[in-house]
Amino acid sequence: MPVAPGTPISVVIPAHNEEAVIGRCLRALLAGAGPGELEVVVVCNGCQDRTADVARQEAPEATVLELPQASKVAALNAGDEHAHFFPRFYVDADVELPLGSLRRTEEVLSRAGVLCAAPRPVFDLDSRPWAVRAFYNVWQKIPYITEGLVGSGVYALSEEGRRRFSAFPQLTNDDQFVSQLFAPSERISVPDANFVVHPPLRLVGLLAMRTRAYRGNIELARSGLAQYAPPRSGAGIALRQALRPQSAPAVGAYLAVNLVARLQARARPQGKWERDDSARSHADGSSRSAAIGTVGRDAAPRICYVTSQYPALSHTFVMREVLGVRAAGLSVETVSVHRANPSHLLAEVDRVEAANTWDIFPLDPRSFLRAHWRAVSRSPGAYVSALWASLAAAPAGLRARLWQLFYFGEAIALWDHARRTGARHLHAHFANVGADLCWRATDYANRARPKERWSWSFSMHGPTELYAADRYNLSRKVANAYGVICISEFARSQLMYLSDPSHWAKLRVVHMGVDLDRYPFTPAAQRDFLSVLCVARLVPAKGLELLVDAIGSLRGRGRDVEAVIVGEGPLEEALKARAERLGTGDSVRFVGAVGQDTVAAHYAEADVFCLPSFAEGVPVVLMEAMATGRPVVATRIAGIAELVEDGVSGVLVAPGNLDELTSALERLACSAELRVQMGLAGRKKVEADFDARRCGSQVADVLRELARPAARP
Repeated sequence: MPVAPGTPISVVIPAHNEEAVIGRCLRALLAGAGPGELEVVVVCNGCQDRTADVARQEAPEATVLELPQASKVAALNAGDEHAHFFPRFYVDADVELPLGSLRRTEEVLSRAGVLCAAPRPVFDLDSRPWAVRAFYNVWQKIPYITEGLVGSGVYALSEEGRRRFSAFPQLTNDDQFVSQLFAPSERISVPDANFVVHPPLRLVGLLAMRTRAYRGNIELARSGLAQYAPPRSGAGIALRQALRPQSAPAVGAYLAVNLVARLQARARPQGKWERDDSARSHADGSSRSAAIGTVGRDAAPRICYVTSQYPALSHTFVMREVLGVRAAGLSVETVSVHRANPSHLLAEVDRVEAANTWDIFPLDPRSFLRAHWRAVSRSPGAYVSALWASLAAAPAGLRARLWQLFYFGEAIALWDHARRTGARHLHAHFANVGADLCWRATDYANRARPKERWSWSFSMHGPTELYAADRYNLSRKVANAYGVICISEFARSQLMYLSDPSHWAKLRVVHMGVDLDRYPFTPAAQRDFLSVLCVARLVPAKGLELLVDAIGSLRGRGRDVEAVIVGEGPLEEALKARAERLGTGDSVRFVGAVGQDTVAAHYAEADVFCLPSFAEGVPVVLMEAMATGRPVVATRIAGIAELVEDGVSGVLVAPGNLDELTSALERLACSAELRVQMGLAGRKKVEADFDARRCGSQVADVLRELARPAARP
């Protein structure tokens, strides 16, 4: 029977590690909804990310539940327990269901005899490889989609339809289970209501999803719970299409994907829950629902983040920023000049990011040449003038101009990739080769198509680039960039010194941040023994010889102290030999490199954190230590004083001064009370000014402003 006017509609959204897409899903659903029109229940099951936080931020009126186990079935049942109204929609977190489509589906579901209904999927195939596009172009024409499909991300049940079963059973394909509970006359695919599906960005992701679907079908058939046959698969229709020459390649891809997936499902009938993370990692913070007739928020720009190597063990803060910018609603496409070193991929998040990052090197010669051919074909004049401008802007010297030639070649490859992904703003993390590529790619793009207006920016850390400002062409980069994000007031001041005052307004200070959930405050042990932790690359700039010497001095004074050094680098053997010569080999432990998943435990076990660097920006390891509640001993250089208040949250010493370093450590060794006080002050400072979520949001605000066409000159 029809729903009474004003009765809310319940929407249940199961979500497992969906921080990149849950905001997009909720924005599409809630845009234009009146107060009390929708009862939204988001069930975060087994999440290890910020799904719940993002959901609460995007939809304060929603009920957000958190379950410890990663189970979609458990999430569906929990959502049912907390939902009160009908019709009831079950919506996957990675799709976009516009409110207009929900209302239209509700109308159809109110018809007599219709117990189950679903809008039809629209597949967002932008930037997908040919095989993925071919598969979906065929799939969306078969009867399984066009005749009574319930699933692919959204289905709705009337109250009578929901009574057809008690709880969701332990089956992989909940949508197929629901579909086969109803006769064809009881379920309907609503032709004039659509929702957006974001297919995988890679063929391997598509195979994983199809394998899971076939395995779920096998599981459902064996359960005996299905009451009706599924909609026709359409294999015959696909074969008939294959007889048309223009359709044969696409149908071949469709049949090949299904064949491989079916064989994999049969070979491993008890396999894991396959899931595609490529579309999630590259999720567009903007809503595509406007493209199917729904009013939504302004489209968010797509950004290309370019680094020399991503992810990198010593630059986990870059990944943290990327994830924070995505969580703030921007779509970030990560580009690495050189493929990530496999030895650096120590945590699962590292491996996921590496798998979804486009690498320029190792070079694919055919793709590289095609990119240059497209650039020349688009505008020969722009190509030549951009190349000449690149050479003219190079630092002095033949070698520098030769490198600019290489950079231009790589920049065109970057331009082609950004063009295909829809990114029109390029952001380089660091002022090194990545900034050169963003600058040159943007210059060519704007010469070739002036009306499109691309833009670029970079993040300024230091100290490496500042020590060689001419070699890194810093003044010219500041002059040509659309904006510069400086990680400290110190970094900003150095760029002010190097650039003309007319460009100072471009320089924005946004701190790097630390994940406060990953590094929770942990009370330090009350003991006389002192464990000093250092997390750093074992390179000359970190001054670790001084730490080894300070431990030797303290041991000579009768202090019960040790140093734990986490990291790797070329100085490891020399540092070990130094400790042995001082007779402190048993008091200086070298742990080696560890991943993000385990480094927090080292902070929790330490009493003090020490970083005696000669050169730094604002070290994130200091933030991590302070977040954990550990007092820090660091050098009074660069932007460190913007983080560590001397005598309050730690002790700052002169760089290279062994006596001051030893005295600072001894002072903390003598007072557990002082260590506690400084640890508490450090946590408060990080919470106030260096929270990764807030910092990521601030970076996103700057990039959103720079990427806005009206803001580009």
